[in-house]
Amino acid sequence: MKKAICLITALALTVSLMVMGVSAANFENLADELSGLDLFRGTEQGYELDRAPTRVEAGVMLVRLLGKEEQAKADYANGTITHPFTDVLDWEAPYVAYLYQNGLTNGTGGTTYSPEEVCDAQMFCTFALRTLGYSDKEGGDFTYQEALSYAKQVGIADDLLLSGDFSRGRLAAVSYNALGTPLKGGETLLLQALVESGAVEEAAAAPILEKLDNYKKYEQAAAAWGDINAFDMTDNVNMTMKDGSGEEIAVVVPMDIKAIVDGDDIQMEMKLRAEVLDEEPVEILLWVKDGCMYMQLGDEKLKLDLDLNEQLTASQNQVGAFDKMAPYLIGNVTIEQKGDDTVYTFADDGMFSQIFDMAIAGMKEQMAGVEIQAHDFNYTITVDKDGMLKEMAISYSMNAAVAGETMDMSLTMVCTVNALGDSVTITFPDFTDFVEMPAVTYEEAPVA
Repeated sequence: MKKAICLITALALTVSLMVMGVSAANFENLADELSGLDLFRGTEQGYELDRAPTRVEAGVMLVRLLGKEEQAKADYANGTITHPFTDVLDWEAPYVAYLYQNGLTNGTGGTTYSPEEVCDAQMFCTFALRTLGYSDKEGGDFTYQEALSYAKQVGIADDLLLSGDFSRGRLAAVSYNALGTPLKGGETLLLQALVESGAVEEAAAAPILEKLDNYKKYEQAAAAWGDINAFDMTDNVNMTMKDGSGEEIAVVVPMDIKAIVDGDDIQMEMKLRAEVLDEEPVEILLWVKDGCMYMQLGDEKLKLDLDLNEQLTASQNQVGAFDKMAPYLIGNVTIEQKGDDTVYTFADDGMFSQIFDMAIAGMKEQMAGVEIQAHDFNYTITVDKDGMLKEMAISYSMNAAVAGETMDMSLTMVCTVNALGDSVTITFPDFTDFVEMPAVTYEEAPVA
């Protein structure tokens, strides 16, 4: 049991630091926000974010992002626009007719549109670029073949969204990115333009526009240190654990932490001292190198492969800052002045929980029979009066079930910056005598 708690504690601390440098997407929240703007709607089965979008669904989204839904319906009703396709349903007809008449889409044959065929990332990125005023016509800004690379250049897509099968969730993310991107040649965001045209209600758009504006201010502040890929910090971690009987165990963990990120490679060193189960303090040394976590507990030296999901490293890896993120990766952002310092708070929108779940999935063999859930993440970045990174803090709660016993934990980590950038170095020990952590099955572990 004690080893399991040590492992859970080490994992919680490791993932906390990864959360500070990596981001992931929550498509459900994006769909909710788009639905609030009346731009994205589900079916009788809900949002269906995991399945591929159809050609007609993509077309409907294009018309809405253009702010022309009501016009398309009115024009089709009075016969101003039409289409030649025989396989389009009545409800689909206004959208298809508008796109056809305006040269924004073609059919798959003279009288066929094939509305139920799959829309891939290339097709929808082309659509989204058109909503921003970019043209793929001869002599335009890009060609259809260049749509994916041009979408990344403009900022409405990234490798994470374009890897794997294109889904309705990813369609929602590209659409959301487009809303937070300026129209070609200007500074007006597409969402602002839709509000000004009356296609989107101002009150519905206000929270999203405020979030984007706050993030823009943060991004400007982060320009001084946003490209820094290494840090040396002194951390103070306070954890409170409660077992199934409600008995409370307080754990205070002073810790020194260094981390260096080089592309997809995350290197880390942690030195900490913790009290577990009212026993003698436990000295824990922990390193992350070459995709493995090495942990030393007294004389015991363990190695664990961190088989983290591709999404974890394919998304942004910068340490200490959510810098230059696409709009779909941004949770709610608030700004507060505290004396000479500026505090940026990134509230939980499910993104951090996803990262934690991916880390747990990467340890499934060693954590067999252990159920862990994390929630209520809150992350802040403090910048001093000179614009330099001063402090990072993260807090969250976690529920675990081990060997039939439940445990609740709340964690707060406050990281004070000692050094940033090239001056940070890590000297790793010889890992040859570290042994693979054995899989331990904790039977009948109830779900927390």
